[in-house]
Amino acid sequence: MIKWVRKRYVLPLVLLAVAITTGCYPVLKKEGQHQPQEALKEVRFSPPEFSDDMDRDSLILAVEKNVEYLGRLAPDSVFHYGPDDFTVRQVRESQEVFLGLLSKGLDASQLSREVRKKFQVYRAAGRTGDGRVLFTGYYEPTYEASLVHDEVFRYPLYRVPDDLIGIDLSLFGERFKGEKIIGRVDGKKVLPYYSRRQIEVERMLEGRGLEIGWLKDPLDVAFLHIQGSGRLRLSDGQDLPVHYRASNGRPYRSIGRYMIEKGFLRRE
Repeated sequence: MIKWVRKRYVLPLVLLAVAITTGCYPVLKKEGQHQPQEALKEVRFSPPEFSDDMDRDSLILAVEKNVEYLGRLAPDSVFHYGPDDFTVRQVRESQEVFLGLLSKGLDASQLSREVRKKFQVYRAAGRTGDGRVLFTGYYEPTYEASLVHDEVFRYPLYRVPDDLIGIDLSLFGERFKGEKIIGRVDGKKVLPYYSRRQIEVERMLEGRGLEIGWLKDPLDVAFLHIQGSGRLRLSDGQDLPVHYRASNGRPYRSIGRYMIEKGFLRRE
């Protein structure tokens, strides 16, 4: 049931926030227990001007993905916006209206005016006492890359090889519930998949047509693996997005911890 007389739509203020941080930030101290209904507050008077410092197409794509996701949920399920409850149907409707506004070709001031007029806006309440809010953003690195191997771009990024398999051990008994292993089949044997040394130094995957692109520095390759996604900036200016698909099943070892243990860096 809609809780307002005039039909307005739900828009958490954080959807249009442009001030995000991708670097390190001091750990915030927990101060008391907060109830979910205290996390957001409705902006009843003087909602802010909305702006966006990125391209409109990427925002449209993000909202389309939201609508797609909401379409997979039960329509009568409930989301909590501070003290107010809204069904999935209502939230999806609000996203569709917002998408319609984005598709009209409005300039920034016109779009801001329409959002202020049509939407019920919520803001993050922040920490008790000072109202501080910390927004974080997902860092997506960009590396110079090439689709062709040469003397500069020598270090490959691979797609998932055909011989990498995942085995769900829970199928073999209750005691293995939740466990799985990654490996490869060699004849009648299941072996651990190739290690990073075997892949990057001994070139066990070379010559199999698995290369997505080449980077300048092996450390860039390692950091891209750790980060999980990024963009390859090609010589013609185009970006090729890449993201995590699978691992070799080996345990993760921190480069920083390794350097500390070897005495290359002090822990400080």
